[in-house]
Amino acid sequence: MRKTWSWWRAPQDSNLRRPHMSLARTFLPALDLSRLPSESMSIMLFLRFSAIGLLCGVVLVPLAWIQRGDEFEHLRLAALMGLDVAQVVTVPIALAVGAWKVRPWSKRPRPSPPGFVLGGVTFAFGVLVMTQAMATTSWLEGRPSGVGDPDGESFMAMLAVLSGGVTLLISAVILINRSVALRRSRKVSYAAYGAVT
Repeated sequence: MRKTWSWWRAPQDSNLRRPHMSLARTFLPALDLSRLPSESMSIMLFLRFSAIGLLCGVVLVPLAWIQRGDEFEHLRLAALMGLDVAQVVTVPIALAVGAWKVRPWSKRPRPSPPGFVLGGVTFAFGVLVMTQAMATTSWLEGRPSGVGDPDGESFMAMLAVLSGGVTLLISAVILINRSVALRRSRKVSYAAYGAVT
């Protein structure tokens, strides 16, 4: 009688007794964003470190500060020119650090894909840079006083417009990708919850 009872309880101790455990093992890996396809993961990590490099350009702006006038427009022009020069340095450095962190022979886990915080900050930064650069470009078209080389500084302002546009594009891709991943994870979690209940 004991043998029969122990044989009968064996399936009860397996996944048949706890179906939610087998369902968790099935569905939870789909919620792990680190298991994205290698191509998509590489693109998102590239965008992450590109965004970090663009944002870090603000730190080096004081080192490349060249201001010729005392008005607000001269201050804005100096900030944009310093940002252009700084991003030429910070973006390659950030990409090099990112390539070193995701090297294939490394045993460390890969960095997580960019989230809403980085996407939102990058979006706000891109809007700020682009709007101020466009205003500076319009101001330089009037050939104001206190500008050393109007053509050269107009070119730097256009570079700032391009930088702001690229920053906006990167932030948009990050936010869209994150939104799609969140929607998929919710669908998977709802499906797992419905299967359990």
